[in-house]
Amino acid sequence: MGTGYMRVQVTTGDEALPVAGAVVIIKQRNGSALFKTKTDESGKTEDFPLPIYCFGREQGSNENPIYTICDIDVKAEGFVTRHIRGIEVFDTETTILPVHMEPLTDEENPVTDDIVEVSPNSQTYPHVCRIKASSPARSQNEVIIPDYITVHLGRPEDTSARNVRVSFPEYVKNTASSEIYATWPEESLRANIHAIVTFALNRVYT
Repeated sequence: MGTGYMRVQVTTGDEALPVAGAVVIIKQRNGSALFKTKTDESGKTEDFPLPIYCFGREQGSNENPIYTICDIDVKAEGFVTRHIRGIEVFDTETTILPVHMEPLTDEENPVTDDIVEVSPNSQTYPHVCRIKASSPARSQNEVIIPDYITVHLGRPEDTSARNVRVSFPEYVKNTASSEIYATWPEESLRANIHAIVTFALNRVYT
């Protein structure tokens, strides 16, 4: 049995403001709580150890994952409660989960809870094809890294899926964490992240 670590970072206002004092509950998949804590002044929790039981896929077997999976609830006064399901935590690695909190609205029936289902690691590049082009329709003499890009959360033909605007670094981090394993050699991680960046920029500029 191994040990992985989970850290939660809670922000609001396009990640510009930390949310201090937010209640963070780390749970097993069956709903039983493992840890309950509050964020500090910078909106972060400490690193919590989680047991890692299976290593099968790292040895070439597809029967068992090389990570454990947990759920997290984040609650803060004046904000929509976030329920994030299916977070992967790898042996010896620290998983940093950024959580963006939306303020409660004054609507008659405001949204008070938001549930996010994290898809299993796919080891493919499905997200890149869903980037919506946002650059001006003119020739560029040099590649410019965009501050933000818009991502369609579904297949291109799925008009019911949401479009979300995320910072370019956040997109790369989210895509990498959902498509490659943190336990791979550093050279493999670098090569795959370069591929993610290249495909994303190609989609934006062409």
